[in-house]
Amino acid sequence: MRVVERKVIDPDEIQRILIRGVNWVGDAVMTTPAIAGIRKTFPRAKISLLVKPWVAGVFEGSPDIDEILIYDQECAAESRRKRKRGLLEEPSRRVFINELVCEGCGDCSTVSNCLSVEPLETELGR
Repeated sequence: MRVVERKVIDPDEIQRILIRGVNWVGDAVMTTPAIAGIRKTFPRAKISLLVKPWVAGVFEGSPDIDEILIYDQECAAESRRKRKRGLLEEPSRRVFINELVCEGCGDCSTVSNCLSVEPLETELGR
């Protein structure tokens, strides 16, 4: 196990913070105290919030957020449905999970924010 030395962060040295917001309105409401805490801890930092379009309204006018960035990427499952109907052209390249090196950690679905991407069960593990 690697031991990492803890470094004390001077809040005045932090200039920018990006928060990846949650995807659902109820969850967004629940995060507002945490965002207020971040603002209190880092009063001079520019705080940007990256959220889905339907959640942005929860944070509009918040004194704790300097900038709201809208993240509007279509779900992979919805894109597949549109391709089958001829409403969306095929991509010039695709990304696949290599079964031989997949560790089954689940990061694929977390990073892509899509429930359609699931870890693959193989003889080498999940």
